[in-house]
Amino acid sequence: MVNKLNPMKRTKVSALFIDDEMFHSRRYIDALVDCNISVTFADTPQRAVECVSRSHFDVVILDVMMDPQGFFTHAETKAGETTGIALARRIRRLAPKTVIAALTNNADEEVRSWFLAQSRMYYFAKQSSRESCTSFAKSIATLASDSPPSPKVFIVHGRDMRFLANAKRFFSSALNIKDLTVLAEAPSKGRTIIEKFEDLTESVDIVVVLLTPDDIGGLKSGRGAGHRARQNVIFELGYFYGRLSRRSGRVLLIYRGHLELPSDLAGVVYIDASRGMRFARTEIEQELGSWRPGSAR
Repeated sequence: MVNKLNPMKRTKVSALFIDDEMFHSRRYIDALVDCNISVTFADTPQRAVECVSRSHFDVVILDVMMDPQGFFTHAETKAGETTGIALARRIRRLAPKTVIAALTNNADEEVRSWFLAQSRMYYFAKQSSRESCTSFAKSIATLASDSPPSPKVFIVHGRDMRFLANAKRFFSSALNIKDLTVLAEAPSKGRTIIEKFEDLTESVDIVVVLLTPDDIGGLKSGRGAGHRARQNVIFELGYFYGRLSRRSGRVLLIYRGHLELPSDLAGVVYIDASRGMRFARTEIEQELGSWRPGSAR
Protein backbone atom coordinates (compact mmCIF):
# COMPACT_ATOMS: atom_id res chain seq x y z
CA MET A 1 0.00 0.00 0.00
CA VAL A 2 1.28 3.44 -0.95
CA ASN A 3 -0.57 6.48 0.34
CA LYS A 4 0.18 10.16 -0.19
CA LEU A 5 -0.69 12.10 2.92
CA ASN A 6 -0.19 15.71 1.89
CA PRO A 7 -1.34 18.89 3.59
CA MET A 8 -3.32 21.33 1.45
CA LYS A 9 -0.75 24.11 1.69
CA ARG A 10 2.42 24.11 -0.34
CA THR A 11 5.12 22.00 1.26
CA LYS A 12 8.89 22.42 1.30
CA VAL A 13 10.01 18.96 2.42
CA SER A 14 8.95 15.56 1.07
CA ALA A 15 9.25 12.39 3.13
CA LEU A 16 8.76 8.68 2.50
CA PHE A 17 7.57 6.90 5.66
CA ILE A 18 8.15 3.12 5.63
CA ASP A 19 6.55 0.89 8.23
CA ASP A 20 4.52 -2.31 8.07
CA GLU A 21 2.13 -1.02 10.74
CA MET A 22 0.13 1.99 9.59
CA PHE A 23 -1.85 2.29 12.83
CA HIS A 24 1.21 2.84 15.02
CA SER A 25 2.71 5.25 12.46
CA ARG A 26 -0.29 7.56 12.36
CA ARG A 27 0.75 9.88 15.17
CA TYR A 28 4.22 10.38 13.67
CA ILE A 29 2.77 11.03 10.21
CA ASP A 30 0.32 13.59 11.61
CA ALA A 31 3.19 15.38 13.37
CA LEU A 32 5.21 15.48 10.14
CA VAL A 33 2.26 16.90 8.20
CA ASP A 34 1.75 19.53 10.93
CA CYS A 35 5.38 20.57 10.27
CA ASN A 36 4.52 21.21 6.63
CA ILE A 37 6.11 17.99 5.38
CA SER A 38 4.55 16.05 2.52
CA VAL A 39 4.38 12.36 3.48
CA THR A 40 4.13 9.27 1.30
CA PHE A 41 3.54 6.00 3.15
CA ALA A 42 4.79 2.58 2.05
CA ASP A 43 4.08 -0.58 4.04
CA THR A 44 6.53 -3.02 2.40
CA PRO A 45 10.21 -2.86 1.40
CA GLN A 46 9.36 -3.52 -2.24
CA ARG A 47 6.87 -0.64 -2.45
CA ALA A 48 9.35 1.62 -0.68
CA VAL A 49 12.06 0.89 -3.26
CA GLU A 50 9.56 1.46 -6.06
CA CYS A 51 8.69 4.87 -4.59
CA VAL A 52 12.35 5.90 -4.33
CA SER A 53 13.00 4.67 -7.88
CA ARG A 54 10.34 6.90 -9.44
CA SER A 55 10.17 9.92 -7.08
CA HIS A 56 12.48 12.26 -5.21
CA PHE A 57 12.28 12.44 -1.42
CA ASP A 58 14.21 14.79 0.84
CA VAL A 59 14.11 12.26 3.66
CA VAL A 60 13.24 8.59 4.08
CA ILE A 61 11.98 7.42 7.48
CA LEU A 62 11.99 3.68 8.02
CA ASP A 63 11.31 1.11 10.68
CA VAL A 64 14.07 -1.42 11.33
CA MET A 65 12.04 -4.46 12.34
CA MET A 66 9.82 -5.34 9.38
CA ASP A 67 8.75 -8.48 7.53
CA PRO A 68 10.98 -8.60 4.40
CA GLN A 69 8.11 -10.30 2.54
CA GLY A 70 10.48 -12.01 0.14
CA PHE A 71 12.13 -8.80 -1.07
CA PHE A 72 15.14 -9.55 1.12
CA THR A 73 16.20 -12.95 2.44
CA HIS A 74 15.79 -13.86 6.08
CA ALA A 75 19.57 -14.16 6.27
CA GLU A 76 19.98 -10.55 5.04
CA THR A 77 17.56 -9.27 7.63
CA LYS A 78 18.10 -11.64 10.57
CA ALA A 79 14.54 -12.91 10.09
CA GLY A 80 13.16 -9.37 9.94
CA GLU A 81 15.05 -7.94 12.91
CA THR A 82 17.25 -5.72 10.68
CA THR A 83 15.17 -5.30 7.51
CA GLY A 84 15.64 -1.55 7.87
CA ILE A 85 19.41 -1.84 7.44
CA ALA A 86 19.09 -3.87 4.23
CA LEU A 87 16.50 -1.38 2.98
CA ALA A 88 18.65 1.63 3.91
CA ARG A 89 21.55 0.16 1.90
CA ARG A 90 19.31 -0.27 -1.15
CA ILE A 91 17.85 3.23 -0.86
CA ARG A 92 21.29 4.78 -0.42
CA ARG A 93 22.37 3.26 -3.74
CA LEU A 94 19.27 4.66 -5.46
CA ALA A 95 19.35 8.09 -3.78
CA PRO A 96 22.85 8.87 -2.44
CA LYS A 97 21.97 12.36 -1.17
CA THR A 98 18.70 11.53 0.56
CA VAL A 99 18.59 11.73 4.36
CA ILE A 100 17.66 8.38 5.93
CA ALA A 101 16.28 8.20 9.47
CA ALA A 102 15.63 4.97 11.36
CA LEU A 103 12.59 5.20 13.66
CA THR A 104 12.36 1.98 15.61
CA ASN A 105 11.79 -0.01 18.77
CA ASN A 106 14.91 -2.05 18.00
CA ALA A 107 17.24 -1.17 20.88
CA ASP A 108 20.17 -3.23 19.58
CA GLU A 109 23.31 -1.13 20.05
CA GLU A 110 24.80 -2.58 16.84
CA VAL A 111 21.79 -1.34 14.85
CA ARG A 112 22.00 2.13 16.38
CA SER A 113 25.76 2.31 15.80
CA TRP A 114 25.39 1.18 12.19
CA PHE A 115 23.01 4.01 11.31
CA LEU A 116 25.01 6.67 13.14
CA ALA A 117 28.22 5.55 11.41
CA GLN A 118 26.75 6.23 7.95
CA SER A 119 26.77 9.60 6.25
CA ARG A 120 23.38 11.38 6.33
CA MET A 121 21.77 8.58 8.31
CA TYR A 122 20.22 8.98 11.75
CA TYR A 123 18.64 6.88 14.47
CA PHE A 124 15.55 7.69 16.56
CA ALA A 125 13.92 5.51 19.21
CA LYS A 126 10.14 5.30 18.99
CA GLN A 127 8.32 7.08 21.80
CA SER A 128 4.62 7.14 22.59
CA SER A 129 3.88 10.70 23.64
CA ARG A 130 2.57 13.45 21.40
CA GLU A 131 5.44 15.70 22.50
CA SER A 132 8.00 13.13 21.31
CA CYS A 133 6.29 12.82 17.91
CA THR A 134 6.31 16.60 17.50
CA SER A 135 9.97 16.82 18.50
CA PHE A 136 10.82 14.06 16.02
CA ALA A 137 8.98 15.85 13.21
CA LYS A 138 10.85 19.09 13.92
CA SER A 139 14.15 17.19 13.85
CA ILE A 140 13.26 15.68 10.48
CA ALA A 141 12.36 19.10 9.08
CA THR A 142 15.75 20.42 10.20
CA LEU A 143 17.69 17.42 8.86
CA ALA A 144 16.01 17.69 5.47
CA SER A 145 16.90 21.38 5.18
CA ASP A 146 20.31 23.00 4.95
CA SER A 147 19.99 24.53 8.41
CA PRO A 148 22.56 23.35 10.95
CA PRO A 149 20.88 21.10 13.54
CA SER A 150 20.59 22.23 17.14
CA PRO A 151 20.03 19.94 20.14
CA LYS A 152 17.12 20.06 22.54
CA VAL A 153 18.66 20.92 25.92
CA PHE A 154 17.21 20.38 29.39
CA ILE A 155 18.83 22.34 32.24
CA VAL A 156 18.93 20.95 35.78
CA HIS A 157 19.70 23.60 38.41
CA GLY A 158 19.68 24.43 42.10
CA ARG A 159 18.97 27.68 43.97
CA ASP A 160 21.52 29.85 42.17
CA MET A 161 19.14 31.63 39.77
CA ARG A 162 21.81 34.05 38.56
CA PHE A 163 23.99 31.12 37.47
CA LEU A 164 20.95 29.58 35.72
CA ALA A 165 20.21 32.85 33.89
CA ASN A 166 23.84 33.11 32.79
CA ALA A 167 23.80 29.52 31.56
CA LYS A 168 20.61 30.08 29.56
CA ARG A 169 22.00 33.25 28.02
CA PHE A 170 25.29 31.52 27.16
CA PHE A 171 23.69 28.50 25.46
CA SER A 172 21.16 30.65 23.62
CA SER A 173 23.39 33.52 22.50
CA ALA A 174 26.95 32.17 22.39
CA LEU A 175 26.15 28.64 21.20
CA ASN A 176 22.92 29.48 19.30
CA ILE A 177 20.92 26.73 21.00
CA LYS A 178 17.32 27.91 21.10
CA ASP A 179 15.44 24.85 22.42
CA LEU A 180 16.17 25.20 26.15
CA THR A 181 13.89 23.73 28.80
CA VAL A 182 13.84 24.46 32.54
CA LEU A 183 11.36 22.45 34.61
CA ALA A 184 10.01 25.35 36.68
CA GLU A 185 9.44 27.53 33.60
CA ALA A 186 7.28 25.00 31.70
CA PRO A 187 3.47 24.88 32.21
CA SER A 188 2.26 22.07 34.48
CA LYS A 189 -0.97 21.30 32.54
CA GLY A 190 -2.43 19.53 35.57
CA ARG A 191 0.51 17.14 35.94
CA THR A 192 2.36 16.28 39.12
CA ILE A 193 5.99 17.42 39.28
CA ILE A 194 7.36 13.95 38.47
CA GLU A 195 4.89 13.52 35.58
CA LYS A 196 5.85 16.91 34.20
CA PHE A 197 9.54 16.05 34.58
CA GLU A 198 9.15 12.72 32.74
CA ASP A 199 7.13 14.26 29.90
CA LEU A 200 9.51 17.17 29.35
CA THR A 201 12.60 14.98 29.30
CA GLU A 202 11.28 12.18 27.08
CA SER A 203 12.81 13.52 23.86
CA VAL A 204 15.73 15.56 25.22
CA ASP A 205 19.08 15.45 23.39
CA ILE A 206 21.45 17.02 25.91
CA VAL A 207 21.16 17.54 29.68
CA VAL A 208 23.14 20.30 31.39
CA VAL A 209 23.43 19.82 35.16
CA LEU A 210 24.37 22.97 37.07
CA LEU A 211 25.99 22.10 40.39
CA THR A 212 26.17 24.99 42.85
CA PRO A 213 26.94 25.12 46.62
CA ASP A 214 23.34 25.53 47.81
CA ASP A 215 23.19 23.15 50.80
CA ILE A 216 25.43 21.98 53.62
CA GLY A 217 25.77 18.28 54.37
CA GLY A 218 28.04 15.84 56.16
CA LEU A 219 28.19 13.02 58.70
CA LYS A 220 25.58 12.80 61.44
CA SER A 221 28.30 13.54 63.97
CA GLY A 222 28.74 16.92 62.36
CA ARG A 223 32.25 16.22 61.17
CA GLY A 224 33.12 16.80 57.51
CA ALA A 225 30.21 19.12 56.82
CA GLY A 226 30.60 20.96 53.53
CA HIS A 227 28.77 22.66 50.72
CA ARG A 228 26.79 20.41 48.39
CA ALA A 229 24.42 20.67 45.47
CA ARG A 230 20.72 20.38 46.24
CA GLN A 231 19.29 16.89 46.65
CA ASN A 232 16.90 17.26 43.72
CA VAL A 233 19.85 18.15 41.45
CA ILE A 234 21.69 14.95 42.46
CA PHE A 235 18.48 12.94 41.99
CA GLU A 236 17.93 14.32 38.49
CA LEU A 237 21.60 13.75 37.64
CA GLY A 238 21.22 10.08 38.58
CA TYR A 239 17.97 9.85 36.62
CA PHE A 240 19.62 11.09 33.43
CA TYR A 241 22.70 8.92 33.88
CA GLY A 242 20.34 5.94 34.10
CA ARG A 243 18.23 7.03 31.16
CA LEU A 244 20.84 8.40 28.77
CA SER A 245 23.89 6.40 29.95
CA ARG A 246 26.93 8.00 31.52
CA ARG A 247 29.05 7.04 28.51
CA SER A 248 26.71 8.67 26.00
CA GLY A 249 28.32 12.09 26.40
CA ARG A 250 24.87 13.67 26.58
CA VAL A 251 25.01 14.74 30.26
CA LEU A 252 27.21 17.79 30.97
CA LEU A 253 28.21 18.55 34.55
CA ILE A 254 29.00 22.23 35.11
CA TYR A 255 29.81 23.54 38.56
CA ARG A 256 30.46 26.88 40.23
CA GLY A 257 32.31 27.56 43.46
CA HIS A 258 33.66 25.21 46.10
CA LEU A 259 31.40 22.25 46.73
CA GLU A 260 31.58 18.56 47.49
CA LEU A 261 31.10 16.48 44.35
CA PRO A 262 29.61 12.94 44.59
CA SER A 263 32.40 10.40 45.21
CA ASP A 264 30.61 7.81 43.04
CA LEU A 265 31.41 10.00 40.05
CA ALA A 266 35.16 10.16 40.66
CA GLY A 267 36.90 10.42 37.30
CA VAL A 268 33.92 11.94 35.50
CA VAL A 269 34.66 15.22 33.72
CA TYR A 270 33.28 18.27 35.53
CA ILE A 271 33.44 21.68 33.85
CA ASP A 272 34.41 24.55 36.14
CA ALA A 273 32.45 27.69 35.30
CA SER A 274 33.25 29.56 38.50
CA ARG A 275 34.67 32.49 36.51
CA GLY A 276 31.70 32.49 34.12
CA MET A 277 30.36 30.40 31.25
CA ARG A 278 32.44 32.17 28.62
CA PHE A 279 35.65 31.03 30.30
CA ALA A 280 34.45 27.42 30.04
CA ARG A 281 33.29 27.74 26.43
CA THR A 282 36.06 25.59 24.92
CA GLU A 283 35.35 22.67 27.27
CA ILE A 284 31.58 22.94 26.78
CA GLU A 285 31.87 23.00 22.98
CA GLN A 286 34.22 20.02 23.13
CA GLU A 287 31.66 18.00 25.12
CA LEU A 288 28.81 19.05 22.80
CA GLY A 289 30.87 18.09 19.77
CA SER A 290 29.97 14.40 20.11
CA TRP A 291 26.23 15.13 19.72
CA ARG A 292 24.49 14.66 16.39
CA PRO A 293 20.77 14.47 15.51
CA GLY A 294 19.32 11.04 15.95
CA SER A 295 21.87 9.94 18.52
CA ALA A 296 19.20 9.70 21.23
CA ARG A 297 18.34 6.22 22.37
